[in-house]
Amino acid sequence: MVIVSSSTVAEECFTKNDIVLANRPETSRGKHLGYNNTTILHLSYGDHWRNLRRIGAIEIFSSSRMNAFTSVRKDEVRRLIMKLSRDSRQGHFVKVELKSMIHDLTLNNIMRMAAGKRYCGDEVSNEEEAREFKELMAEIFETSGRPTPADFFPVLKLLGEVLEKKDKKRGKRLDGFMQKLIDEHRSYKIQGIHNNSMIDHLLSLQESEPHLYTDQIIKGFIFKEQSHKLMSFGMGRRACPGASLAQRLMGLTLGSLIQCFDWERVDGKEINMMEGIGLTMPKAQPLEALCKPRPIVDKAFYQGN
Repeated sequence: MVIVSSSTVAEECFTKNDIVLANRPETSRGKHLGYNNTTILHLSYGDHWRNLRRIGAIEIFSSSRMNAFTSVRKDEVRRLIMKLSRDSRQGHFVKVELKSMIHDLTLNNIMRMAAGKRYCGDEVSNEEEAREFKELMAEIFETSGRPTPADFFPVLKLLGEVLEKKDKKRGKRLDGFMQKLIDEHRSYKIQGIHNNSMIDHLLSLQESEPHLYTDQIIKGFIFKEQSHKLMSFGMGRRACPGASLAQRLMGLTLGSLIQCFDWERVDGKEINMMEGIGLTMPKAQPLEALCKPRPIVDKAFYQGN
């Protein structure tokens, strides 16, 4: 292990010399949650990885595909603004917990793009399916940020077997959930129903190139989504392929929250930035703040309703 503490050297590692760091070790978690280490996240650098990267760049995260889902991003942000304003329209500040709201916004945006469905908040078409999805995501995001000790220290094999058994169970549940979505959209296509989702688009490509767009590759893409001073999405070959989507959604969301509300800290206290456990490095304490809607909210969302 080498610790790089210079931003200049870090930038060089992930741009000019990134091929040296482009491989990924095979892990038990990648085996069970990443289709035997074959998804774009777990796969080592090579021909297959380059092909997956090409599919992501051209067919999923291209500018044209991102533009096609602009209405989805706008609608989810609008729902967030409405939810915040409903509880604070009396002209005074109210305390709100933002972590769960932003979490729901993110999952709904991704799943509406991927499968044309909302799984959080209102207008959820299938409550049982939504509950299963949210449980799976919570488990996977919490555990995926933790390495399995036995992958690095064989002497801990017994402990590794216990953790691997849990990952294997999660992997089967996740695969079953995603396969059900694909089969559902395949049935829609037979019925002539099309909702312009990512799954629909990839299934259309599967018809002409089935060897490139297998069900496994489609499932591997459903849930997988720069400044050298803040490498939130990485850099170079292994940079996150969904960075452009995240930047579009974050810009729209943050801009809307700033424009539509006045914000203050709870009791004037500093925000606790201590990190929690999980793949996305969540805050240990959910973000709470005081918000009060500005007049623009009434003008933009309530006039004429």
